Amino acid sequence: MFSVGSGLAMGEIKTLATSGRGLNADEIIGLMMPRLLHVADNAPPAIREQAAAFKADIERLVRHYIVQAQKSRDTTICGVLEQAGQYDAAAIVRKL
Repeated sequence: MFSVGSGLAMGEIKTLATSGRGLNADEIIGLMMPRLLHVADNAPPAIREQAAAFKADIERLVRHYIVQAQKSRDTTICGVLEQAGQYDAAAIVRKL
């Protein structure tokens, strides 16, 4: 896994690559959160603390729904495979 960043006029762009799998919820959140919420380093400490707590709440919420979406997609794939008579393939997907 590697990450590449580039500062452009539109902001920093990050790329994350994996081998043999897609991104997991934590990796997606790691790419998303810096674009969603940023607090200036020179913000007052109380603001930084409040923002950090808010960010942690957002991360938990987003992680929950990303994981639910991934499970739902797997369920859909299993259903399609089973409808096609591919029960062994569906069993493999369930084990992922």
